[in-house]
Amino acid sequence: MPTRQIGIIAGTVAACVFTLGELPRALACPVEPSSVIRGELSVEDWRADGQQSYFEDRQLVLKAGANNVVKLTNEKYRFASGTFCLDVKAPQEPVAAGAATAGGLVFWSSDSRQYFLAEVFPDATFGIYRMAGRWSDLAPRQKFAALHSAPGAINEIGVKTVGNHFRLYLNDTLAFEGAAQMPLMGGTVGVFAMSADSPSEWRFTAMTATSTRDFTGRYSVAGTVSDGSSYQGTVIVEKDNETFKVKRSVAGVTTEGLGLAEFDRVAVAYPPVAGKASVGQYAPTENGWAGVIATPLAPTPKGALVEVLANETWTQK
Repeated sequence: MPTRQIGIIAGTVAACVFTLGELPRALACPVEPSSVIRGELSVEDWRADGQQSYFEDRQLVLKAGANNVVKLTNEKYRFASGTFCLDVKAPQEPVAAGAATAGGLVFWSSDSRQYFLAEVFPDATFGIYRMAGRWSDLAPRQKFAALHSAPGAINEIGVKTVGNHFRLYLNDTLAFEGAAQMPLMGGTVGVFAMSADSPSEWRFTAMTATSTRDFTGRYSVAGTVSDGSSYQGTVIVEKDNETFKVKRSVAGVTTEGLGLAEFDRVAVAYPPVAGKASVGQYAPTENGWAGVIATPLAPTPKGALVEVLANETWTQK
């Protein structure tokens, strides 16, 4: 089993070095029209091997051998920013307090050696870790009052990601907020089980996964030009089949661009100004989008060389 430190930190929410505005104290996990994983885990969406992972009583079961881990991801969908919720049922057999036996939610998974993990332990502790060839702690194992600790107890793990930021909710209560480098193209979500000296069986009874890639809406725009001057305006984004119409009004001039979404990153081609074409590239923020507008200069072996014209932030109205 990959080794990592499992010491327990007393306390609740660990300190954060940034804020994303007012934090909601609870996370609702309803099945929404945009949800692609919608409650009950589907046999068709998970490549269970029938031994360490299988379905029983309409639940996904992971059996981790002694000093071993089992990870299973849903390869059908990829996410960057989104909301992911998982109901985790602890083993029926008692587990010694402090043992490295846990079950959890995998997110931003690129492959078997690159992923993020939020997990709960049977003694009402949790931790958040990153696997990048080896384990690193994002939130070291710690107590949390909202967790249930009885054998067979069910706890809900919720993770909300916005760009490189993430929030962890346990049983609808905010437990941790942090930041890490999100994979360039997002990643898959999945389930995880780990055992210490004795085998354990973890069950996963429900899961929802909802992307926040919706680009449509009305926004106020604030931008800073490369010469240091600033501007304000408005943007209206409408869906047009598989693309977006981006109506932009700045300094009394209205133009219409064409937007394309890749996962929840968006590129917008704007009409030429003074003979120069420009492209905006945006990523989601807590209450809108932020990015840069640039004009291509010349191709290079590593990609196009661009001149950044402006940095701007869109805030949802």
